[in-house]
Amino acid sequence: MEDHFVVRDTLQEILEDAGYDVMVAEDGMDGVDKARIFKPDLVLSDIMMPRMNGFQAFKELRKEGLVDNKHILFLSAFADASEEYIELGLLKEDIMAKPFQIAELLSSIEKRLNQ
Repeated sequence: MEDHFVVRDTLQEILEDAGYDVMVAEDGMDGVDKARIFKPDLVLSDIMMPRMNGFQAFKELRKEGLVDNKHILFLSAFADASEEYIELGLLKEDIMAKPFQIAELLSSIEKRLNQ
């Protein structure tokens, strides 16, 4: 889930080139709706998005059993742990600061998919 189209399109291209099947969403609400249909193995999400932010989307996805803490990775310019972040039981490795290295992203994705 990423509201900035350049970042969203670039991530989609990188992940598809790495062999992943990718479904993109322009915000949290769109992401939750698509996750209900496509049942993702992993969710990558920005935090600050319109209509529904990443934390709100994660709460909804987790409540519905569509994702757990091991299968979400937040990508955000705001990588400091907020109170909400801590309340959700997320760990430091559950958020990757933008900008990030592609190799670091792919490594984190692979690690999460193998848990």
